[in-house]
Amino acid sequence: MIQIPERRTASWLAPALLYIAFIGIAQVLAKVALEDMAWQELVLWLAIGYVTFSVVLLVGFGVRLQAVPGARWGALSGVFVVAIFVALSVALEQGDVSEVVPVAASYPVFTAVLAVIVLRERMTVRRILGTVVIVGGVIAITI
Repeated sequence: MIQIPERRTASWLAPALLYIAFIGIAQVLAKVALEDMAWQELVLWLAIGYVTFSVVLLVGFGVRLQAVPGARWGALSGVFVVAIFVALSVALEQGDVSEVVPVAASYPVFTAVLAVIVLRERMTVRRILGTVVIVGGVIAITI
């Protein structure tokens, strides 16, 4: 009899699905906000959101920043998160959300290449095929 190995329920799946929902909601809300304000003001509102969330983590959950080797990478990551939102806000200010967001959502292609180069992750055939599908979708939307 053939035994099929049990698949573990991925602990990352639920937060990843929430990410998808939250980023979709945030991008539509950003586009609506940009009808009445400039991208620079939207970035300030983002900062207020981050500060509020940070206070909740510090006060409500007792999280503390630690001087560990990964802290500098965490700080640099934070700088890039702000840059991400600035770039997306400018793009949304100038384009349709239904066109901007799918193009912006093709970032996994860049991430996959960086993961191979920097983190030495393996690129499987399935991952390469998924990347090709993403690139094809972006081309289809932007032509």
